Amino acid sequence: QSELSRIDLENLPSDRVGFGSKVSVEDLEMKEVFDYTIVAGDFLDLDAGQISFASPIGQGLLGARRDDEVTVSLPRGERRYRIVKLLTLPEQLEMG
Repeated sequence: QSELSRIDLENLPSDRVGFGSKVSVEDLEMKEVFDYTIVAGDFLDLDAGQISFASPIGQGLLGARRDDEVTVSLPRGERRYRIVKLLTLPEQLEMG
């Protein structure tokens, strides 16, 4: 059974970062904004802005809301991010 088929689309939060969310985060130290889409599995393609919800960044962002500040533990130390924009999968599906 694929990772995607196990995700319950009906119960995805509409106001928090979750699978399929498109999220813009500001690195509070570097003052740069990064755009990510949260995807399934171990997938990671930073050039395309796709990160797995199982990755350290994905785990740190999961459940966060717009304007939340989160601390993410990375191999090279901790990073602090602020959620600048959030478009959840339920919001995307409503938009068509």
